[in-house]
Amino acid sequence: MKNHLTRSDGHPNPSPEMERRVMVAPSILAADFANLQRDCEMVNASKADWFHIDIMDGVFVPNISFGFPVLEAINRHAKKPLDVHLMIVQPERYLENFKKAGAEIITLLKNYEFEMNDSSLQLKSKK
Repeated sequence: MKNHLTRSDGHPNPSPEMERRVMVAPSILAADFANLQRDCEMVNASKADWFHIDIMDGVFVPNISFGFPVLEAINRHAKKPLDVHLMIVQPERYLENFKKAGAEIITLLKNYEFEMNDSSLQLKSKK
């Protein structure tokens, strides 16, 4: 007889205390760029938790996406936090600029580790 906390595949089910709430963050890359304000307002009116914004520089990854002016424009219309995913070389050079442009959550790829000093975010390369 299986324990009620065990799934049919034998792995334990998480207890209610361990369950996490699913967060929804629509990607701005899926927006209609000719109607960016309208699409921001659509996300504002939705049950989404925040905006997901991929920043790509064409060097770290082959695609190019948004710069600071577009992020600032999104921030003017967004009523939810901006989750900014940096896929750029030397992200440490731009952290303060992204913060000023409206980024509330900044995600980097695995080559960096965070160090908090006096409420400011600093990065160190893991290389």
